[in-house]
Amino acid sequence: MCRHSVPRVSDQVRPPHTNQGKCSANLHITLPLFVRRECPSSTHASINRMKDAACGYAEPSPPNPPFPPPRPPSPPPPPLASAGTLRVADAETASDPDCLPVSYTACLEATQRMHTSNSRISPNIAVSQAACEGTEAETSSCFIGCALGNELGVPALFTFQRAIVASEFAWFMSYRCIDNNEHPQCLCATPLPPPPPVYDPVDALAKDYVYAGNPVSGTISYQPSGFYKAVAIDSKLPGEFVASTHVVDCRGSDSGASSCTRMCATDFLGRLKAFHITATPLPPSPPPPGIPPLPPRPPPSPNPPLSEFRFSGATEGCRANGYRRDECRDGGVGSIWPPLCDYGSSVGLCGHREDVGRGAVIGDDSCTTANNGQCEDGAEGTSYFATDSLGQQVAVCRYATEYAETVSRTVTPPTHIT
Repeated sequence: MCRHSVPRVSDQVRPPHTNQGKCSANLHITLPLFVRRECPSSTHASINRMKDAACGYAEPSPPNPPFPPPRPPSPPPPPLASAGTLRVADAETASDPDCLPVSYTACLEATQRMHTSNSRISPNIAVSQAACEGTEAETSSCFIGCALGNELGVPALFTFQRAIVASEFAWFMSYRCIDNNEHPQCLCATPLPPPPPVYDPVDALAKDYVYAGNPVSGTISYQPSGFYKAVAIDSKLPGEFVASTHVVDCRGSDSGASSCTRMCATDFLGRLKAFHITATPLPPSPPPPGIPPLPPRPPPSPNPPLSEFRFSGATEGCRANGYRRDECRDGGVGSIWPPLCDYGSSVGLCGHREDVGRGAVIGDDSCTTANNGQCEDGAEGTSYFATDSLGQQVAVCRYATEYAETVSRTVTPPTHIT
């Protein structure tokens, strides 16, 4: 309940003061005059009942109980949710907010979900505390957080720093997804919304009169306004006193008192005495979205890249995905046909591969029997096979090592991994 004061309201007529809890002897004479001047006739009966109850012969009512103690401070916000938002490194712009780190559990969950949708992505996750030092020969990822999505079998990378060394390398580390050098995507934490403001009734009643202000600027039309002050909590005017009702939208720490003061002043001008506010809470905000489902894989193109990310040509992704043989079978020059690994994913057996692109024509004449008039590399079009000690046919030359005698040899994806 608020007692309201409007500019230009007369202070000449006031209800008499009481002394030491007793009613004034002139109250029976003066109060009806004050009522007739200041209040609508429909409220006179209610005021007389209030006057009779207050000025009877009964003992005075006990004083109001003291205000409740102030509420304890709000608890700290809960930790970040385990879910997050996927961000594509190459699509990150300078205006995007920093990619805040997620928990290890959230990173592992997202990695395994990616593997379920695309078996070429490793389900494993590596943990690193390596820090960038700003040198030209930097090899570590400078991104702090969860990087994932490489199709060459490279495990997802969860990078974090202990507090004892974080300040020392903070200048060289980054929360930008583009600064990771192994994966096409990052999992970014979704910040929680700020906690709602805490309403303190003791503080509200201690405040002095507040001017309600003028909501519209640049207009010459009149805008009634006034001053308001809170005088009671959890109370409202009797129904006989209510002459109009308005609905306002109050958010955050706004109690709606300024809007109600201006609206009621527009309705009643100098006749406005008080108003009360009844709050109706808004429905809670929807929870933040989780990790969106992975989009469907695009259809194959004539010459797609080997991965969504930068080609490395020197990984062990094939062995990480289960390849256990000791033969180079990545579909490059000098490998054994048919290919069982991605091109460039078996550096220990095949050496470093150049980025030529899938479907590119490759080959040389490094086989010892090259230029003998026969195709002998074991792939399509081979005209001669040798026989090993077990009676099985084997290729005389490695794949694409008879460039002059074979049909065009190209970088070919693997058939399966055993």
